[in-house]
Amino acid sequence: MLQVEVIGLQWPRREVALLMLGEVGDRSRTLTIAIARPEAVAIELALVGEQPSRPLTHDLMQTIFEAADLHVEQIVITDLQETTFYAELQLEVGETHQRVSCRPSDAVALALRADAPMFVSEAVMDLAGVEAASEDDLPLDPDEMVEQFRDFIDSVDPEDFG
Repeated sequence: MLQVEVIGLQWPRREVALLMLGEVGDRSRTLTIAIARPEAVAIELALVGEQPSRPLTHDLMQTIFEAADLHVEQIVITDLQETTFYAELQLEVGETHQRVSCRPSDAVALALRADAPMFVSEAVMDLAGVEAASEDDLPLDPDEMVEQFRDFIDSVDPEDFG
């Protein structure tokens, strides 16, 4: 397993966000997962440390976990089948350990609230990870960067997101 952290969220469309996870340490590879807006908002709020006036679903779940003395040990993005990623919450209550299947976006939202480590299986990273560009590989001209981004957006097909 490879430890990852959230390195960013992008919003190419109103209802879809791209969650970007990078390997901890050398960050040689990144993994990008398309997620729905509600989970993206929950992740973004956790990243910036904001508390909504009323708890969101993931806040409620974390409160229930705390009341039940249940701890999120870690989350793992375990599999990729076609364009669908799968994840597990690894939970601990007392001496009991339990794995619960979930969507990666929910797992990340909960891990951020519980300050739990996040992992990706090596097989998933090998299938879907992308080598991070070094500074030498990045275009220096801002106009060129914008043009490359526009080309990417123009080439995206909604079916790419499952």
